[in-house]
Amino acid sequence: KDGSDVAPDDDNLPTADYEYTEVFDVDLSEGYKSIPEKHAGSNFPLRYAGDFGGTLICNIPVKAADLGTTGDKLNKLIALRDVGETPNIKFVYTNKTGGASPSTITETFTVKPESLQRLYRYQDTVVYRFIGIISTPSVITVS
Repeated sequence: KDGSDVAPDDDNLPTADYEYTEVFDVDLSEGYKSIPEKHAGSNFPLRYAGDFGGTLICNIPVKAADLGTTGDKLNKLIALRDVGETPNIKFVYTNKTGGASPSTITETFTVKPESLQRLYRYQDTVVYRFIGIISTPSVITVS
């Protein structure tokens, strides 16, 4: 969560930016709704772009550094704003492309948190599954 680059209406931000160094099984789906409209003389509707929407699902293996000294790093991830609304959270996801000389791909987008599931497994690392609604189109860069 990047408190310095979130919409100014967010009033329940963490005291500092933080980063989860290990996130796996990231599933991003985004796009514009397709709105069909029939027209005279054809059985094939015209399609218009509707509202933008998307979903982020990712798993965060929890380490001590991810909790913060009071658990604030995970508690604030889904905390409501002071006015009762869900916050805007900026995500920056980085990974490698395939091939002999992989490049770094970075995707930046804003989400509104929907849920944070806890997966406690016997003798295994605790994993938190974050689900959020993507509220802005992704910006993708390759370097």
